[in-house]
Parts: sequence; C-alpha cells; structure tokens
Amino acid sequence: MKHIALVLAIMALVTLAVAAAPGPARAQDEADAPPTYGWKNGFLGGFKLTQAGFSNWAAGGENSLAWQLTSTGRFLYDQEAYDWSNWFKLGYGQTKTGDQESRKSVDEIKFESTVTAKLNGPLGAYGAFNWETQFAKGYMYTDTSRTAISNFMDPGYFTESVGMSYVYQEMVTTRVGFAAKQTVTNDFPAFSDDPDTPEIENVRAEYGAEWVTDFNYNISETLVYLTRVNIFSNMKGFDETDVRWDNTFAAAVAPFVDVTFDFNLVYDRDITTAVQIKEALAIGLIFKLGTEVE
Repeated sequence: MKHIALVLAIMALVTLAVAAAPGPARAQDEADAPPTYGWKNGFLGGFKLTQAGFSNWAAGGENSLAWQLTSTGRFLYDQEAYDWSNWFKLGYGQTKTGDQESRKSVDEIKFESTVTAKLNGPLGAYGAFNWETQFAKGYMYTDTSRTAISNFMDPGYFTESVGMSYVYQEMVTTRVGFAAKQTVTNDFPAFSDDPDTPEIENVRAEYGAEWVTDFNYNISETLVYLTRVNIFSNMKGFDETDVRWDNTFAAAVAPFVDVTFDFNLVYDRDITTAVQIKEALAIGLIFKLGTEVE
C-alpha cells in the first residue's frame, strides 16, 4: 500500500508541476483560426541502434549490439458533435552482449479506440476500448538456462470503459469512468489465475473504475514531454489499484535524428507486489507523417 501511495503522489506532483509551467506562445492568427473537421492522421516510426566493440582492449569490456524498432500512429475523425480517435504503439528490440544469445529488450503492442460525444465546452462523454499484448515469447534467464514466461496474447489485456472526459487547451486530456478489464492467457496462466481457487483460470475479469490522463507539453521547438497515467481500480482495496505511468522526453537534434528518454512505471499486484520500473535512453532515426501522433 505504501508503494502505490508513493507512486500516485509522485505522478500528481510531476503532472501539476509541468502543467503549471507556461507553454510556448501561439500566433494570434492561429489562436483565432476556425476549427477544421475531418480526418487528422499521423504516423511516427523510428529505428535505434547501439553498438560497442573491443579488440585487445586492456581495460576490458564485452562486445554489444542493441537495436529497436518503434512506431506510433493516430487516426482522428473529428466532427463538431463528436470525435473518433484510434491510436496504436508498436515496439520491438533486442540486445546481444558478448557470447550471450540475443535477448529482447522492448516488446509491446498497444491499441486504443475512443469515441467522444462533445458536450459543454471541454467536457465530453466517451466510450473506449483498449488492447495490450506483445509480439514474441518472453523468457526468465539464469546463468545456464532460460524459461518461457509469456507470449503473444499470453497474456493479453482488454479494457472497456465509459464515462466523462475533459480536454484542456489540447495539452491535457483526462477521462474517468466505469471500466471492465479482462486478462486472457493460454500457456502461462500465472497472469490470470486466482490463487484462492483450486481451478486454473485462463481468463480473469475485473470490474471497477478507470482514470486515464494524457499530457503533451512542447518545452521548446525541439523538445517535447509526453506522459500518460492509466489507473484501474477494482474497488476491492487501495493496494489492488493497477497503475501504469509512461513518460517520454524527445529532442530533435537533426531533421531525421532524435534523442529519446523513456521512463515507465507499472504497479500490478496480480503480477508482483513490487513496483516495476523500466528506463531507456537512445538516439536514432525517425520518420514522420502528419501531425496527430501524440
């Protein structure tokens, strides 16, 4: 319970601090421009590569090679009375160190579709569908062996929700509503099984509430900060609240080159009682189409 309280406090402080900072000024003609409707699409792809080699290096070291492919897309159909937003994020990468076999370092498939009815000003009523899984098998490694612990759709996560949303100056989008979450497995039921029952369950269904907040902040013309907080509570206890907090700092250093720092924090008591943290700093090539990719 202390872990989850600390996580929520840190997220609140960071989001409030960045939101309080003044954003970049907009031109007056852009601010007064009438809204445009229709499809607003965007795609962002990237390739990152890190390599190190040693030959007769007196200080020691091991050869290493790491690569990562990522893509993010958003397809928004915007109308005066409603909008329909479809967003996906794909990522896969591997790392090879010394004589070890290649091990994956990034593996994610995320898709979300949201329909929002526009109400009064920034308020809206929404319905959302979210799907998450991975591409390939995941392994737990020891010094001499490896054991498979996950695979494509094993586990797979589905979340459906309805509720109210709020948009602030296109930088902050937040929504709160009732939600249903399903975890499905096949060969690795540890993600879905209820240890309090004698049977092995391959599907776990939970019902409760969802809070999702996206914050996109252009710190400068070349530096952007993106963060998403996703919280699901089954209302059974404060320590059973699932939290995922994704953060990205991206800096454009050349027309097709960027530097990114990703920090991901996950708390899911059904998987482990420890707070999971992953961070990565990388430089690589990017390819961008359109503008609606955040």
